[in-house]
Amino acid sequence: DETDENELHEEAHISDDNRHPNEEEMDGEEDMLPKSNYKPPPVVPKEERGTGVNKYTYYVCNHPGGV
Repeated sequence: DETDENELHEEAHISDDNRHPNEEEMDGEEDMLPKSNYKPPPVVPKEERGTGVNKYTYYVCNHPGGV
């Protein structure tokens, strides 16, 4: 009987050591997950060729003076 009591006492002591210090206060309470406040970016309207940022057209080549 005495060894059984000691084993139970040791197991209880070990399980108490594994608990988080504030876990006793937090029993039954769960933190709510934060709500996302993400909003997709607004749709950017396409500009016609020759207006806005597309005012100029540039041609690029890999060799200077080449076609």
